[in-house]
Amino acid sequence: MIYFLHRYLLFLILFCTGTGMYAQTVIARQLETEVNELNNASKYEEAIKLVNDFIDNPKNDEYNRYYAYKYKAHTYKRLFNYPEVYNNLDLALEAGTKTKHKDSVIASIEAERAFTLFEEQLFDEARKKMDALKSNGYAYLHESDKAYIIIQEGYFLMKDKHFSQAENYYNEAEKLLFKVSPRNTPVVYGKFIDLYGITGDTVKQQAYFKKGIAAADEHGILKYKLYLYEIMAHYARVNERYTYAALLQDSINNIATIYNAKLYNGRLSLLEKEMDRQKADLEKGYNYKLIIFLIILTVVLLAFVFLLFKYNRVSVEKNRLLQAEYDKMNTELIRLTQEMHKKDDAADKWEKYSLSDRQKEILALLQAGKSNKEIAAELFISENTVKFHIKTLYEKLNIVRRTDIAKMHN
Repeated sequence: MIYFLHRYLLFLILFCTGTGMYAQTVIARQLETEVNELNNASKYEEAIKLVNDFIDNPKNDEYNRYYAYKYKAHTYKRLFNYPEVYNNLDLALEAGTKTKHKDSVIASIEAERAFTLFEEQLFDEARKKMDALKSNGYAYLHESDKAYIIIQEGYFLMKDKHFSQAENYYNEAEKLLFKVSPRNTPVVYGKFIDLYGITGDTVKQQAYFKKGIAAADEHGILKYKLYLYEIMAHYARVNERYTYAALLQDSINNIATIYNAKLYNGRLSLLEKEMDRQKADLEKGYNYKLIIFLIILTVVLLAFVFLLFKYNRVSVEKNRLLQAEYDKMNTELIRLTQEMHKKDDAADKWEKYSLSDRQKEILALLQAGKSNKEIAAELFISENTVKFHIKTLYEKLNIVRRTDIAKMHN
């Protein structure tokens, strides 16, 4: 009953303040829906382009742009591109504080930053922002934002071994998310898996794993699915259930291949640069572009005439230099071909060990002198996963230390 009264009161406020504010709310919600649909379909480039077009549209005011920058930050968050997350949160704050909603904008952006810091496992910094929001009674925050903060508080209680209290916090967060943002429930289900992994309740852990995977599949969010499998694989290895851990790792590898965050980030970066270039061209105007084009064309033609003139005068010398260069390139080509054969021969040495593609990747990084942490970062897997693969490599190669890999290769 209270919920419906609240909705009715919100309608009255929007009606009394005029159609402008109501239109902003509808536009922002429509944009969020479209962005989420594109992200769930892994169409991140289209999502970014949609938001950029929205931001550049002069018909949209600063409050709607504030929401657009937030949705753009959410897209980059799915791709683990945290620098772009913070950059777009800053832009959202800049746009939002120019409106009459300044207080709610500041609170929301601080909450978003806390969530991102927590996801990066920068727990001390995240906790400071959470405590500041809590000291203000979570003023101006949406229910979904409150749910995330409750999850984080439950996590810190769990780390301090207050397991019953942590469980209560997670239950409260689950109810909130299920009501206002069901697509994000896998976040709290992951924390339940973590809690029951620590307390050793494998029955509840498995139950929440299934709930989390079902929710991630229902809403098409691969990032959440990858997150849940990583947690379960970690506890399978901790409990020495290596067969189960291997099955989970296969699923992780398959999901990661589909997700391919690194590739999407590169493509998004190129997209943004291209869109910035097009925008700059439009702002400069076609006349200016024509002048630049004519200047460049004149320079090119002059350079071409100069090169023709020079070529006629030094053709004999140029031919000699070209022949010398050809001989040099031919020698270099022979050398590179020989080196490639050597590398192929070296690579063949590993074929008899029946290594998987992932094991070959980790083997190559080990040969390059990478640490476990560096390997984990480069392959977008956890350090525990790296350790698991290294242990398997040692068994397959019948070695006991990293230096043996270099000896075998030589």
